[in-house]
Amino acid sequence: MPGHEQWLKISVVERAVCEQHHRTRLTLTLLCAGLSSGDSGVSHWNSGFFYCLTNTSGVVLMGLKSWGETCGGTQKPAVYSSVPAIMHWILQLLNTE
Repeated sequence: MPGHEQWLKISVVERAVCEQHHRTRLTLTLLCAGLSSGDSGVSHWNSGFFYCLTNTSGVVLMGLKSWGETCGGTQKPAVYSSVPAIMHWILQLLNTE
């Protein structure tokens, strides 16, 4: 439901740790995030967005949900497409339309 977002404090998970959890290699355009307890944000909300609150820029979109466990699934970090890593591709798409 728009306007009813739930904000949770989650952290980016190191690539090697995430790869161990998911038993797969991640591309450079992916990042992982989860709660400090090891939970995935996926089991707590259905949002496909990973935002960061910065001291200088306010809220910044860092990731879009790519894959991970279903809601209520195992406690693995969620995997997101890294918006900064694909920003040049996004800008190319916007400029071609």
